[in-house]
Parts: sequence; structure tokens; C-alpha cells
Amino acid sequence: MPNLFPAGYENEIVALEDITTINEKVGYKQGIAFEYDKGGIELNSKNQIKDATGIESWRQWCINCMSIEKGSLNCYSGDIGIETREAFNADSRELAEALLTKTITEGLMADPYGRTSYVEDITFDWINSDSVVVDVTVVGIDDATIDIITTLGEKVL
Repeated sequence: MPNLFPAGYENEIVALEDITTINEKVGYKQGIAFEYDKGGIELNSKNQIKDATGIESWRQWCINCMSIEKGSLNCYSGDIGIETREAFNADSRELAEALLTKTITEGLMADPYGRTSYVEDITFDWINSDSVVVDVTVVGIDDATIDIITTLGEKVL
């Protein structure tokens, strides 16, 4: 049976300083552009996948994070997503908004690539008792700022 590894690979020594840590900030890397209204990957006029800039990829990650109920999907770690159930079952809108502010901030700060520096200016526009439009300003590394407006409630997975 042929060996897939180069001869002597087991003797190779890697210096500790050459190992990157998981907490190292990656920065804004390009990605694939998504069309949220159509629920798929965005294509150009030649039917090719469009690229998203690094900032747009980070923005898309933030939108996805706010669209996932924490712990509901096995394809994401337990840190990704937000917890809305408790907030929508709260006794008052003030308590619901406090719970949503906390979970949105924690969810967006859990960016595994370290692009999110902090979250500010979260506002709520209630549609009904179990659906709310949330407007969030997220500040990333290098002071890049994005504004996200999304609806939380029935659509959160």
C-alpha cells in the first residue's frame, strides 16, 4: 500500500513559536456572497459565484449568527447563535429587550475570527409579542462599522 506521507514525516519537529493559536485574529477575509432574500449564493451575470469583500463576509457572518438559535444546529459550535426563547417568554418588553441585548452582544462577540470588537446601539421595533425588528451597530477590528437590521422571532432557527 502506498504511503501518503513523505518519508521521515514522523521525525519532523515543529517549533512552539511556529504554531498559531486559535485566538489569533484572522482579519477580514473574502468569502462567497449570499442573497438572503432568495436564500442562496449570489451569482453574477455569467452565472458564476460572486465574491464578498472581507467586511461583507463579516457582515454576513453577523446576520447568520443572529438568525440561529444557539445550540439548535449541530453544524455550529455551542457559541454561535443567540437565545431568543427566554426573551420572547419574558414578562415585559423591557426584560425581553435586556435579554435580547445580552444574547445578541454575546453572540456577535463570539466571532471565531476575532473580527468583532464591540456591539453598540441596539434598538428594537416590536411587530407583535413574538416578533421584533432589531437594528444593531457592530464595530470590528480597525474600527470598521456595520449596521444590521433583521427580524427576530418566528424565522430564527
